[in-house]
Amino acid sequence: MPPQLSFFDVKPIWQPLAAGQLILTPNQRLASRIRTAYAIACGQINAPVVDAPAVYSISQWIDRCWQQLLGRADPLALTVKPLTATQEHALWEQIVAGSNLGAALLRPSATAQQAASAYRTLIDWRQDLSQADLREQLTADEDAAVLLQWVDQFEQRCENHHWLPSAKITERVIQAFTQGVLAQEERILAIGFEDITPLHQHLMKSAGGYTEYSPLSEAASVNVVECDSSQQELLAAAVWAKHILKNTPQARVAIVIPDLAQQRQAVHRVLLEVFDPAYNQPLDELGAASPRRNMPFNFSAGYPLIEAPIISASINALSLAFQTVDIDTLQTLCQSSFYAQDVNDEELFSRLILAVREERMFELSVARFRQLAEKISIAYQQHEAEQQGIAPEQIEPWPFVTKLQAIAELSRSHNLGQSRSALQWRETFEQVVDLLGWPGQRRLDSTEYQQVSQWQQILTEFSSLNFVTGAMSYSEAVTALRSILSRHIFQPQSADSSLQILGTLEAAGLQFSHLWLQSMSEKVWPPAPSPNPLLPFALQRQEGMPHASAERELRFARNLSQRFLASAQHIVVSSPAVIDDNPASVSSLFDAYPRSSLERVLGRSLDALVPLSEIRRRHFESQALEGFDAGLAPVLSAGEKVRGGSSLFASQSACPFRAFATHRLALRALPQPELGLNAADRGSILHRALELIWQKLKNQQALLDLSDDQLKQLCQETSRYTLNEFSQKLSHRLGERNQQLEQQRLQPLLLAWLGIEKKRADFTVTATEARQVFHVKDLTLETRIDRVDTLEDGSSVIIDYKTGNTAINKWWGDRPDEPQLPLYSMLADNGGDTVGGIAFAQIRADGSAIKGVGAEDSPEAALQWKEKYKTDAGVMGWSQLKQHWQKILSALAEDFMAGKATVDPKAPAKTCQYCDLSSTCRINHQQVEAL
Repeated sequence: MPPQLSFFDVKPIWQPLAAGQLILTPNQRLASRIRTAYAIACGQINAPVVDAPAVYSISQWIDRCWQQLLGRADPLALTVKPLTATQEHALWEQIVAGSNLGAALLRPSATAQQAASAYRTLIDWRQDLSQADLREQLTADEDAAVLLQWVDQFEQRCENHHWLPSAKITERVIQAFTQGVLAQEERILAIGFEDITPLHQHLMKSAGGYTEYSPLSEAASVNVVECDSSQQELLAAAVWAKHILKNTPQARVAIVIPDLAQQRQAVHRVLLEVFDPAYNQPLDELGAASPRRNMPFNFSAGYPLIEAPIISASINALSLAFQTVDIDTLQTLCQSSFYAQDVNDEELFSRLILAVREERMFELSVARFRQLAEKISIAYQQHEAEQQGIAPEQIEPWPFVTKLQAIAELSRSHNLGQSRSALQWRETFEQVVDLLGWPGQRRLDSTEYQQVSQWQQILTEFSSLNFVTGAMSYSEAVTALRSILSRHIFQPQSADSSLQILGTLEAAGLQFSHLWLQSMSEKVWPPAPSPNPLLPFALQRQEGMPHASAERELRFARNLSQRFLASAQHIVVSSPAVIDDNPASVSSLFDAYPRSSLERVLGRSLDALVPLSEIRRRHFESQALEGFDAGLAPVLSAGEKVRGGSSLFASQSACPFRAFATHRLALRALPQPELGLNAADRGSILHRALELIWQKLKNQQALLDLSDDQLKQLCQETSRYTLNEFSQKLSHRLGERNQQLEQQRLQPLLLAWLGIEKKRADFTVTATEARQVFHVKDLTLETRIDRVDTLEDGSSVIIDYKTGNTAINKWWGDRPDEPQLPLYSMLADNGGDTVGGIAFAQIRADGSAIKGVGAEDSPEAALQWKEKYKTDAGVMGWSQLKQHWQKILSALAEDFMAGKATVDPKAPAKTCQYCDLSSTCRINHQQVEAL
């Protein structure tokens, strides 16, 4: 068993502790620390077996009193059923959601929580809601009047069902003391209270009276420092704590942060980086997954249980019984290790994630998700059968598919569309997560084990909703369970530590050798008032209710600050100089103490005191690292499959690494969900429509022979046919109404473009959307050319349809931005054709045009060689331009085959803007290192 640590000096209260006098604290942490300190002190004096001291938090003591009443079968306890926090919240939520205002609320659950808090405050401040004056004051305030209606309904329902709200248990305990049912205490010692509510004051007076005690010790030194930023402040505190514990092992150190709950993740990350630089290394020295480490610090702030990955996985599993699920949840589900999955499933799950993303939907039906998984399973069976030389039926299907089918069968057999009680839904929840194999096959660590244990407790809490809610749907039941998990704060149990990370309330009453008070700026300390919006502000200020006024917050912060300043021998008070880009300064509550520099407090500069960069450097220097020559990939081997067609040249020109990653490694970003059609879809539709038109017309003369009405009819019929064809493939993205809108967009676009085609020189369309296999050096690639026209002089014009803005200068230079058409021109020339020009057919609603370049005597006026091209392209004429293209395209092909894969974007700001490979090429890291 790890040694216990003392954070409280029990000597001044030794007699009350030894005599068994009742001692109450505001929270369980302080009560536990006093009991531990007493046990340590008894051990140090070799005391014989002693009675456990009567030290409890005030809520624990009230519970004990209630249990005594139950044990005595007293009517005060037997005639009512106390509501749990979960039941009470559900009841408030029902009342709020069912009110006239509830339908208009965006977050009825949050409003219900505020209403419950306001009700609790009224009870704690002994406000009698039956008094006419108070009701009149509440009714006069618009928000408070609504609250009063909800409170009346809440109390009426509690009375009808003999329920007892948790806030009113104290009142019954007071009655028990007043009536002599419970024996009076000799004298209660209240320790660590900054603000005792009127109800608790009345309780302790009824129980025999109380005396307040504040453990104080005079601080030996207080240093006030100002840091450059919150990040520097946090890092300095962590390094300071590590330095103290290293040099003074017996020290008891605390870092106190006012908004610790909100900053928990950031604080935790910095502490891990300082105390264990290898904490996020996924594999150990043997290549196995690194176990979760026990860190040398304790956090007082927990986090919502639903944020625990293992619990989030259980909720995601329950979503598989819905009709539809958002794709982010499905992807997370596929990546989770908390289901009974085999390591060999990783590739299949990767394929399933890609298949889900390729649907490009924000939500996917579970039936479709299951269908995609079944397709992947079938492909897997066929592949394995081919490898083993057996029939596919002899290969077991993917187990994940079997689990999905079992959940689907459970949904059908249990008819999850029906409403059921919470207790019945609990059984369903357990069946669903069991079918998926939650919480997985691997051994759980201590924290995960605790979380799974609390999951069972949460299910029991959920079942208790039977008493206050009626039947609910499956969706409502999962939402209720999610709400409970969101409100339940998980605090992992771990070995005690000499370093405590505490919030201000948790630190009150404890004693340390060294204390760092962080974020003590005038913007944070004292805290800004935050009165309950459902209670009249005047009432809250008049009664001194929590957070009601600046005066109250100042008084609270001043008292707490004095307590902190007398709780350690060495104290540092810090504040950032800048908060949210605005200047800040140390709170005036610490004006009496001398200012100091961070370097003086730490003993040396922060950079010299092993900063994070130095910690990482030392760590990685201790590792065996393999050298790697970036930018040189293996040479393209014979028979190696290269993905992509002409786009390979555009990629190699833009950035060699992009070409290697995209066309050899097949790296690409996952498709993102979109509403309706995207630009690529609309481009494909336009390409298909023009392909159909020219398959029918064949040449310009046929176009010219059409009347205006015939041309309009052709465009209308082609638009309709193309969109119908497209909708059959992707009906979920192109519904009937969207089809109508797209036709209204496409038809005039076609008409406008064909109007330009009429004005061109005479041409015959010899190829549309022609797929061709071509060879460049030793590269074999497949491509599709949008269109090839033959002009009256027998020369060819290669056309590429574009729906975006474009320009022919993208063909110039040694690294052209769009080398596709120059490539097609080169290939056609090499095949014996005479290419007289290349052109972009820019087709847009805001203006269409044909843009290109060609021979000096080309019949196509828009393509004829111009004098300015000599300067722009750096060549004298069309023939020389084609020779230049031959040279640079061959060079790009040779570089690609030779394995040239340097991270060398042509124009970083532009080239990298829409590139998905920055996390792979680490271009951003290279730029930072270069500064």
